[in-house]
Amino acid sequence: TATLIAADSDSVTAGVQAHNAAQYCADLIAHGKSDWYLPARDEIDLVYNGGNPIGDIDVVTNFIYWTSTEGSTNNGRARNMVTGASTGPSKDTIRSVRCVRKDD
Repeated sequence: TATLIAADSDSVTAGVQAHNAAQYCADLIAHGKSDWYLPARDEIDLVYNGGNPIGDIDVVTNFIYWTSTEGSTNNGRARNMVTGASTGPSKDTIRSVRCVRKDD
């Protein structure tokens, strides 16, 4: 997450574009914790939990979550919490974010 925040999310457009999903997680303070981050593809697989998503995931309206894993220069990686499919939407596609943290 820290690496994404420091990097330009779009090397084609002039200036520096933020990685909004990573920045959101880094800025998050929830449940008295501030060490949240955007999970990698393998980590979101643990949240998907073989088709039984953990953490009160709303699989009706917000079921595709960004990961910190890059698909290509123009595409990120996301996980569909209903089907389990790993998708590679364009980085400017609006998707939900599920921030995670390491357990104490």
